Amino acid sequence: MKKMVIVFVSLSLWVFGVSLPGIATAAEKGFPNKEITVICSMAPGGGRDILTRGFSKVMSKHMGVPMVVLNITGGAQTRGAAAIYHAAPDGYTIGFGGQSESIAQILEEQDYDMRKFSQIGRVQSTQETFFVMPDSPFKSFKDFKTFGKPIRFPVFSLTTGSTVVGMILSLREKFPLKVIGGYKQQTEATLALLRGDGELIVNNPSVGMVFFKTGEIRPILTIGPKRYPSFPEIPSVAEMGYKDLANLSLDIWLMGPPEIPKERLKILEDALMSTLKDPEFVNWAKKVSIDLGPLNGEDNAKRVLDFFKVVEPYKRDIEKNIMGMK
Repeated sequence: MKKMVIVFVSLSLWVFGVSLPGIATAAEKGFPNKEITVICSMAPGGGRDILTRGFSKVMSKHMGVPMVVLNITGGAQTRGAAAIYHAAPDGYTIGFGGQSESIAQILEEQDYDMRKFSQIGRVQSTQETFFVMPDSPFKSFKDFKTFGKPIRFPVFSLTTGSTVVGMILSLREKFPLKVIGGYKQQTEATLALLRGDGELIVNNPSVGMVFFKTGEIRPILTIGPKRYPSFPEIPSVAEMGYKDLANLSLDIWLMGPPEIPKERLKILEDALMSTLKDPEFVNWAKKVSIDLGPLNGEDNAKRVLDFFKVVEPYKRDIEKNIMGMK
């Protein structure tokens, strides 16, 4: 697969006082004593950029230094990941990562290894949901086997965990799937379904709920260990018997280059956890429909490794789906 070569860089800066309560421990250790760069691998205005800016603004209070947001885009988030990976391991350059960078690495060798980043902790975890048309004959994924032709699956990204879950489920449930890409947003993929250009889509709650409330789409399966509160009658992939796919929900985490000293990593992790409990950030996250999913660095590192274990065996199948679009 060809890599994108477009690189967009933007810089924004929030300045806060450094003599704030609760940061004495960090100050005594001498870290941090200057601004911290937070790399976002998506362009300004996108979902991850909004999260990065909102989070960095509040986390700067708990670190006691300014947090600078640097957008480095291109290569389906791989350029930003590579910039974090090759930064000096001093804790002054960190950034956000997710499943997309992991899938990109599984499909093609990258200039980073998601399994080796210094994990600070998870910030967001969104339980995505598969939808069909309201009058669709499909009541569960098992019904797709009786359709008699490939299930068309419009998606906005080929390298998201939810898209991969759809691919894996088609293999396990033994029904043909035709992935249709090229949509810039989940909303566009949903509109394709409404036009009759597909039988199945997957959406995060902020998008799916809009169309669900108007009765235009119907949920059929959620990606998670248990049922999604908004759709209590809809089973999860874990209930379906695929517990290994339950962790392929939309996760976004904070990470740094490999081998950040443990003391500094602990300071970063403590500040992250304090931020996730901060009423200012919690209230902001609710307003912008971000599902918080606090998880410490060690546990998130295990999730990343588990992700590779689940997805890597399907590398060739994922590639076939992608090549089938061309």
